[in-house]
Amino acid sequence: MGDCVMAFLYVCLSSQGLQTAEYEQHHGLEVRADYAGFDLRVIAPDLVYTLDKDAEDVACGAGLCVTYHQWCEADLTSCEYTLQRHGPPELIVVQATSKDGPLPSDWRQRVAIRSPGSDTEVRLEEMTRISQTREPAVARRPRD
Repeated sequence: MGDCVMAFLYVCLSSQGLQTAEYEQHHGLEVRADYAGFDLRVIAPDLVYTLDKDAEDVACGAGLCVTYHQWCEADLTSCEYTLQRHGPPELIVVQATSKDGPLPSDWRQRVAIRSPGSDTEVRLEEMTRISQTREPAVARRPRD
């Protein structure tokens, strides 16, 4: 991606089309980014669970692997990724919502997952499989 202007945990946002971005804290941490054509939310939820690596997809690049679950509305007006790097247990949710009509075809180029302490990254555009189910498969849920 190369132009990481905002890093939140291990998610990097591109400056391409970025109009505003702000941090929020309520139930977990969140970044809201306003891009030309769509809004993006990056959420670190309070609940911690582990994605099932055998049931969900994995994208890798230069030694960094990310388990992911992508679900989109049928009309592509919104998409949601649930992401987890292999290693640290942090779970991240990325939600994109169009301002008008379907999401821009290149919106995934503006978000990347980074390896700590390096420029190694896996971009959302490399995570192409869209699930038929909204909820991700989990290997371990938090205790109720």
